[in-house]
Amino acid sequence: MKSKVRLPKGKEWLSLFLYLFIFLLGFDFLGSSNNLIFLAFGLLLLIVFVFFHNQKEKKEETKEALILIVPFLIFAIFISFSNFWFHLYDGSIVTSLASFVYMNSIFFLGYVSSKHQEIKGRYLLFAFMSGIFLLTLVSYLAMISSYGFFHPWIHRGEVYYYDGIAYSLADETLMLYGFQLETMSVEYALLPPFLLASSLFALFFVSLKKDKSLFIFLLINGAFGFWVLLNYFEKYSLLLFLVLGVICLLVRLFYHPKEKIKRYEKISYWTVVGVLFCLLTMVFVIALLGNDVYLSNSVIRLIFDNGRLMHPINSIINAAGGFNGNRGFLSSLLGLLFGLNPYIDSYNGGLQFSYSYFGFPNNDIVSWNNLNLRSFEFMVFQEGGIFAFLSFVSLIFVAVYLLRKKIVTFHDRNFYSVLTIILFTYLCYQTLSADNFPLIRSSLSYISAFHLNSFFLGIVFFLSYGARRKDLDAMTEATK
Repeated sequence: MKSKVRLPKGKEWLSLFLYLFIFLLGFDFLGSSNNLIFLAFGLLLLIVFVFFHNQKEKKEETKEALILIVPFLIFAIFISFSNFWFHLYDGSIVTSLASFVYMNSIFFLGYVSSKHQEIKGRYLLFAFMSGIFLLTLVSYLAMISSYGFFHPWIHRGEVYYYDGIAYSLADETLMLYGFQLETMSVEYALLPPFLLASSLFALFFVSLKKDKSLFIFLLINGAFGFWVLLNYFEKYSLLLFLVLGVICLLVRLFYHPKEKIKRYEKISYWTVVGVLFCLLTMVFVIALLGNDVYLSNSVIRLIFDNGRLMHPINSIINAAGGFNGNRGFLSSLLGLLFGLNPYIDSYNGGLQFSYSYFGFPNNDIVSWNNLNLRSFEFMVFQEGGIFAFLSFVSLIFVAVYLLRKKIVTFHDRNFYSVLTIILFTYLCYQTLSADNFPLIRSSLSYISAFHLNSFFLGIVFFLSYGARRKDLDAMTEATK
């Protein structure tokens, strides 16, 4: 059996740079819309680790890797080189290429670093969560110094005026973004503390006696994150946190996975896939049919066009399909394939969507300020088109399969339990409460949940690292 892959003697300190990079990803260093130079550091690390990687992949390993790599590459291509990003803020092929290269560099950095003995999964997790902790701490101190404790609850219903525009005091907070404090939406600012608070769920799976350091780390992070959540008192986030806690508790009590996947697990897995496929198909079909469907059927309107989540999603799909507009078939088809085309319209004083694709004009204009999708899966459709959306959904199901396989075969099961909970929490929060317009006083600032986004790139790294990590400790025991 082959021994573990090691960095050359005297070069182990290179792993410290990787830990630092992951820490800075969690800290959202420079802000997710200004981090091109910082992400170049990740590309440099990838080149270094590839240079020291001298182990060949087995055919079985290559086949398993491809089921993760292929959907990710499709997603990265369509989300980077999309009609959306070619036009937003005078985008160019250079910015799209940078997004594609950096996204793949983080993904393959996780892939390659998973082969090296010196790179410990739990230390990477410590670094990432510590970065999130520091970001949350600085933002929380700024929030209580400016707004006070429990300000969304205390100041609910209160408004103030800035440049003649009314703003709700309960819907905003201060957050560290780059090197300055920005007035952000509560939903966007809650993602870091929500991830921290999810550490409490991991305590169901980690023993204090067997893994004291990890238990204490999770307890501190989780307690602080939960305290911040309580201070914001945002009902949707608290309800989601409660539901996720119940799910994790039920899993701990009744689900005991074995190395061999049982029949009921396979049936459950494919049943969930089938149900979600049917629901997504219905969402797209009903949205593409147009507003007449909602007006004629109150049940469909209640389920598939509710105000907070489904209405903006339906607006995007319906407008992209062109069924309510004057756009021709070819223009509608290009829109579905390559995403929407935003532009700045000074007439209404704000950033809007112009449904015009590759020179095909259309008169349908929908105010962008009213299209905060909240669901980041449909943000993929908005930014990259239908192929980006389908590849991203496929990537989620592949990740579930691979992590389920690893969690019962890996020596450090605690690491995989915590990692799975973090990934699951991130997915659930971003599915229901993502915010692509978090800058309260700047309606023109779109912050993508994917494009050069530090939190998403951190999740991408751990997905690649966790799905491909070999049980190196067990391999060592076998070679003794």
